[in-house]
Amino acid sequence: MTVLDALNRKISMLFTDERFLEPHGPPPVDEPIVGLLPYRAYDQQSGLFVNRASCGFMLEVAPLTGATEQTISLLTAAFSDNMPDRSSLQIMCWASPHVGGILDGWRDARDGAPEVYRMLAEKRTGYFEGGGWTSPLPGTAHLLRNFRIFVCGSMPGSLEKNRGTLSAARRNLLTAMSGLGTPAKALGPEEFLAIVDEWLFPLKEDRRDPVEWRGLDPLHQQFAQGENAISVHPWRLVFAGTHDVRCLSVQNWPEVWAQWQGGNLIGSPYSDFQRVPCPFLASLSFTVGTDTSDSTRANLKAARSTQQADTDLARFLPMIREQAREWQYISQKVREGHKLARCFYQIVTYAPLRTGDEAEQAVRSLYKANGWRLSRDRYVQLQSFLSAMPFFPAEGMTAELARLGRTKTLVTWTCANLAPLQGEWKGMNSPCMLLIGRRGQPFYWDPFANQEGNYNVAVIGKSGSGKSVFMQELVASVAGAGGQVIVIDDGYSFMNSCLLQGGDFVEFSGEREICLNPFSIIDADAFESDPEYREGALSMICGLVQQMCRTKSETDDYENSHIERAVAEVWRAKGTAGEINDVGLALEAGKDKRVRDLAQMLRPCMRGGIYERYWNGQCTLKIGSHLTVFELSGIKTRKDLQGLVMMMMMFLASDAMYHGDRQRRGAVVIDEAWDLLHGPASKIFIEGLARRARKYNGALITGTQTVNDYYKNDAALASYENTDWICFLAQKADSINFLKN
Repeated sequence: MTVLDALNRKISMLFTDERFLEPHGPPPVDEPIVGLLPYRAYDQQSGLFVNRASCGFMLEVAPLTGATEQTISLLTAAFSDNMPDRSSLQIMCWASPHVGGILDGWRDARDGAPEVYRMLAEKRTGYFEGGGWTSPLPGTAHLLRNFRIFVCGSMPGSLEKNRGTLSAARRNLLTAMSGLGTPAKALGPEEFLAIVDEWLFPLKEDRRDPVEWRGLDPLHQQFAQGENAISVHPWRLVFAGTHDVRCLSVQNWPEVWAQWQGGNLIGSPYSDFQRVPCPFLASLSFTVGTDTSDSTRANLKAARSTQQADTDLARFLPMIREQAREWQYISQKVREGHKLARCFYQIVTYAPLRTGDEAEQAVRSLYKANGWRLSRDRYVQLQSFLSAMPFFPAEGMTAELARLGRTKTLVTWTCANLAPLQGEWKGMNSPCMLLIGRRGQPFYWDPFANQEGNYNVAVIGKSGSGKSVFMQELVASVAGAGGQVIVIDDGYSFMNSCLLQGGDFVEFSGEREICLNPFSIIDADAFESDPEYREGALSMICGLVQQMCRTKSETDDYENSHIERAVAEVWRAKGTAGEINDVGLALEAGKDKRVRDLAQMLRPCMRGGIYERYWNGQCTLKIGSHLTVFELSGIKTRKDLQGLVMMMMMFLASDAMYHGDRQRRGAVVIDEAWDLLHGPASKIFIEGLARRARKYNGALITGTQTVNDYYKNDAALASYENTDWICFLAQKADSINFLKN
């Protein structure tokens, strides 16, 4: 070895540069990894996996998206009370790159939709193709990933010996997860093979072929890519010559850590510099002892460390006093019923070849920013990797790690806080709207999937927050999934979107003859047979007439009673042939001057008035398309007429819901047009529409720039108070203060 070689070796040891280390360490080894796996069989009767020297079960649970003190208490009880003596538990968070199934589900839901929606779905899923490995947003680390949480329980020994104990532990863990409101299920052999296949044989495709379980063959020989070899290097593992896999262990733990902080370790929701640029696996493994041994060990350690803390040696070694405090705390927790556990926390990164350094640095920086310090495992990469795989702790791995000083003794309360259970919300099962979480989780959101309330939506976002884009995407999602959408717009926001989607765009202007006579659109048969429909129809016409009579103020109770009388008379006399002109004539025939004054105020909408063509004759509008947009900007200079037209549009929409297929979803969308509605009549009508929409499988979707806007208008407030879904986009400071108060 030359002097230069010696210097390079010294430098490499300081900076972990394996280009110089590898020739002087053990040579890389290429061997099929399946030969190291202990998995042997699956017992269908008990639902347990049989391994070389152990047996166990594997659960998949929905990720947590936060936690409370109660969450930690329930987890601690599950880990302390439900885990048998000398058993091992593993909690694994897998940021999987395989999101193709989620994208395919959204695309396939549009197979029966008009061609434009099928094309949009193909383009959308095509854009996200490969997003699990390469960011769809160039220059960022915002990868798509499917966060999956697994819990493995195992014990050394035979199936006959542990069947009852492990079955009870699995049942108790499922009950505990149910108590947390977290869905959980036990994995069968095909699901087990599929997920372990992802970890052992990473692929860059968004989709993986299913693995078929063969009951007569050993499990470890059934992986689809079982012949692929791994190359073992001092600082990394190379899988099939395509992936740089690195294992990182915890060198220094944070002084204080709570379960809800775990969400910070899957990537920052805001900073691109604190995101992991590749798939990763975080694994916490711990093995519990017996209650007697735990108590004895904790008391002895606490007594011994306390004795040492009182000696002169503690003045020179401050860590002795810190250890004494730790063991006193542990002893107290054990007396409270917690168990001691030997723990091992492992992070495994799966980076494409030649990008391993970047991925490792990103993970170390992310953890360091949260108070953790990670170190790369030198010469024990294979051991570290296997320790993160299911059931290895009960195969003797915990004892092996303990002999090397790589485990840490903690109480189960601490394990409950450290467990990597956090992920992102995975949405709903119904593929309506496709969204991507801040950490990359694709998910479906469907307002019609609300089982405990209505389907109404309020979208609130300041100018430039993307509110119009969000609402247009929601409209396209509902229509693309087979629904019918009616939009009342004031500003041409939906015009291009409507025309591209093949919808009907109706613009109110002087160029088009439009009649909105409310009498002519009423279903006479439903009016007579359905009291609720009759009440809604009369309420709509009366409210319309009230607003026609007083555009800037409210009608009083006396005036309302005569308007209701006049509307009822016209319906009895003419039915669907009635007109607003007839209502005015009925009011003119009144004996009281106040009643005749109402007719005078109604004159602009009667025959001979400036708005006669809108309210007299046969209604010319029909709603039949999957998407209809009514644009009111053409009459924006006539606010009184705009408000009347808007009320009529909402009645047309509710009437379409009533007569439509109840299995077909319907939505009425109002975007920033609340200033057109005023008075108690508008409030009553909006409130009725918001309440009844769910009965007809419909939703009222509203949008505005601030929450304050809903409180400036009785009709808007009625809508807001009857809305279960509130979508907040970026808000102004005064809006945030308003919400706080």
